Amino acid sequence: MKNPVPINNPSQIAGDELFAGNADHNSNLVERESSGGKSQWTSMTQLVTRKRLFRVIVSLVIAAVISFAVPVFVSRPALTRAVSEYVKNPNAITEATLREEKNKVSSEILVTHLTVMAVLGCIILVCWSARDFEG
Repeated sequence: MKNPVPINNPSQIAGDELFAGNADHNSNLVERESSGGKSQWTSMTQLVTRKRLFRVIVSLVIAAVISFAVPVFVSRPALTRAVSEYVKNPNAITEATLREEKNKVSSEILVTHLTVMAVLGCIILVCWSARDFEG
């Protein structure tokens, strides 16, 4: 049985050896050097999956940096009312109302950041993946 040829570039797999009929069942394996100096064989599906996972992670990190760098402004009349009531009469009831309104605003800001991050991540991922399909 013939040993598979080490392939440095996954695009080399579609070479003449695969279509000549003399390729064995290990021809879709790619040899990679591990840290110990030994070579290990990785299938193309694992490489493609790792590439996709890398793209998803990088896209989400870039989207997170962009979405959390831009401040979100939420205008809530109830928060304005709670602040003015607390300034006029600082007691436990107005403080609780103010804290509740602040929590609502904080959750709206977080949801807005996460939504923008998801949308930007999808856009970045689609644009990045579309480059693979260009002719």
